[in-house]
Amino acid sequence: MFEDPQSISDSNFIRVNPVQSYIRILHASPNTSAVDIYANGSLIAKSVAYRNFTPYIPILPGRININIFPSGLQVNPVYAGTLEISAQSISTLTAIGLSPNISVQKIPDPILNVPLGKVLIRFVHLSPGTPNLDMCLSCGPSLFENVAYTQVTDYAVSDAGTHIFQALLAGTGDSVLFVPHIRLMPNRLYSIYTVGLLGNANTLQALIPLDGGSYIKV
Repeated sequence: MFEDPQSISDSNFIRVNPVQSYIRILHASPNTSAVDIYANGSLIAKSVAYRNFTPYIPILPGRININIFPSGLQVNPVYAGTLEISAQSISTLTAIGLSPNISVQKIPDPILNVPLGKVLIRFVHLSPGTPNLDMCLSCGPSLFENVAYTQVTDYAVSDAGTHIFQALLAGTGDSVLFVPHIRLMPNRLYSIYTVGLLGNANTLQALIPLDGGSYIKV
C-alpha cells in the first residue's frame, strides 16, 4: 500500500487546534478480520481491514480508552486498553500481533525539517515471528540494520525518486521482501511498515504511507 497526496503546498496543510492532536490507525494483525475502533466510547473508525490505514483523526489529548471490536459488534473486544496522547501530537496507532493476543503500539509521527529535494524515511518492523531485518533501497548500502519486531527506526535522509525496496534477514543478505517501483516524492516523510507472516501464504508485505509530519502543522 502506498499513499501520497498529488501535491503539497502550504495551503494543503491541516492546521491543528492548539488543544487538538491527530491519530491514525493501522490494522497490522494478519489473522484478524476487519475491526471497528472506539476511543472513549465513541466510534472513530469503522470496518478497518488488515493492511489498511485510517485517515488522521482529530482527538483531544490525554489518556484515552481504546476498544477494538470485530466489525459490526460491540462485545468481546479483540483489544481493550488505554493510551496517553500528548497535546499537539501526531501518532499512528498500530494494532499488532496475532489474535487473540492483539496489542496496540503508539508510533509518534514527528514534524521534521526535510533537506531540500530529499526525503526522510524510516522502517517499522511489524511482522510477528519474523527475525531481525536489514532494509535497503535500490540495492544500495543498508539504510537500517538488525531491526527487531516492533522496532521503529529513526528517520534517515534518502534521495527522492523511484526505488526498489528490499528487506533482508539481518546480517545474511537473504532477501525476504522485494518491492519494485516505490516512488518517493521530495520534501516528505515516509515510513515503510513491514507486515504479514514470513513463510506463510499470507506473505510479508510493505506498506508505505506518507506520514502526517509532511502535511499537518501543530
